[in-house]
Amino acid sequence: MKASGFRHQASGVLLLLLVFACRSTAPSANETPLTPGQALESAHSIRAMMRVRVSNAQRTDSFRAQLIVEPSMHRVELTAYTPVGTSAMTIFADHDHVVFLNHIDRVAWEGDAKSLDIFGGATPSAWALATLGYSSGNVAVAYDAATKHATIERGAEKVDITTLEAYSSDASPRAPKIPRDFQCCVAPKL
Repeated sequence: MKASGFRHQASGVLLLLLVFACRSTAPSANETPLTPGQALESAHSIRAMMRVRVSNAQRTDSFRAQLIVEPSMHRVELTAYTPVGTSAMTIFADHDHVVFLNHIDRVAWEGDAKSLDIFGGATPSAWALATLGYSSGNVAVAYDAATKHATIERGAEKVDITTLEAYSSDASPRAPKIPRDFQCCVAPKL
């Protein structure tokens, strides 16, 4: 094998290792597929993989995401992924307290969920459950059980969420630490 061919193969392997090293942590070993209409009381938490499409008058973005919601504790962790599987954004909520990290632009925000338009006035856990078809209270999410598709519309902005797979899990949402080099106080938008 020529040296240039070896370097090309080695760089390809290195790139694959880097991609897998940057991926999110593996799912819990204690997961079972969520059955349609499964009672929330029977699950410690729900972990779902989703395809999300966000559009407004200027642009449309599409990405994969992972949602973990622990209904009894009112905790939520939503992670959006880049095309290569690294974290692009993390939203963590414990009741109404939210931590938002934009890993691409290296900005963070921490505060009350009521000051964010993302949840439409609902608590983050009620919003997360509504996107999975568990509507509770007055949450502005339209859900189609046949297609596992949720739609959120606010003016010219629209979010389409399709649940690809969902599991009853023993995973718990984890509060992220805000890295020191992140710029403070840039709130997320819908």
